[in-house]
Amino acid sequence: MKIKAKNPKAVAGIRLIVPVDGLIAIDGEGCVEVSAGCAEALVKGTSDWDYAEVEEASEAPSEEETEQEPTSELTEREEFASKLESMTVAQMKDLCREGGFPEEEWKSLKKATLAAYLLDKFDSADVEEEEEELEEEEEPIEEEEK
Repeated sequence: MKIKAKNPKAVAGIRLIVPVDGLIAIDGEGCVEVSAGCAEALVKGTSDWDYAEVEEASEAPSEEETEQEPTSELTEREEFASKLESMTVAQMKDLCREGGFPEEEWKSLKKATLAAYLLDKFDSADVEEEEEELEEEEEPIEEEEK
């Protein structure tokens, strides 16, 4: 199910941790393909997302087109850090809420500390994703040894 951010410039091209689906990558238009449960949680549970209309979905670039675009020299982390610099504290706190992070960890943080907190969460999401990929690669090897 495709959803679109109400403020696409704030989240275009970044990755977020969301309910149900976990880590997602938002395209340059502020759109993302998520499960129905995740879409419902984001659209009904926050004021930042809407369901994408069918017309918008046909105009948005496909995942293959997005992957074929030349990547910038910035890493995903650097891009996220750059986006955070241009965001307000309220927008960053919305990201924390959407990511399902414990409010007591971030609610009293100032902008620079909040940005560092989000970058730390971004880094730990990358580590978890890499560990999952390694586990998937190791499973067939273990089966062959038996």
